[in-house]
Amino acid sequence: MPAAGAARLEMDLTLAGEQYKARLTKIETQGDTQIVAVLQNSFTEGIKPFKRVGKAFLMLALFSIVLSVFGSILIARNITRPINKLAGVARRIEQGDYAQKVDVGQRGE
Repeated sequence: MPAAGAARLEMDLTLAGEQYKARLTKIETQGDTQIVAVLQNSFTEGIKPFKRVGKAFLMLALFSIVLSVFGSILIARNITRPINKLAGVARRIEQGDYAQKVDVGQRGE
């Protein structure tokens, strides 16, 4: 424990090339002897749950993007299909074929 006698101390340690988080807590002092509790955890092990959540969010984001692109393509097709039919009929009328009927198929716009 530091000389100042702090009741709690947190520190980062590197042991055998691996990072650890350590927390020292003073439990009792008897004369010149201090009794402390040392809690230590590997930083790599401690961050694993957060990495799993990060991967889950990344997969969810990618799935959302793919779903959005697919939905956009479907919506764009449904919008442009009647316009393309109308343009085809307009081209036939331009060539002199007035017998062609416009098959709308939808009651919307």
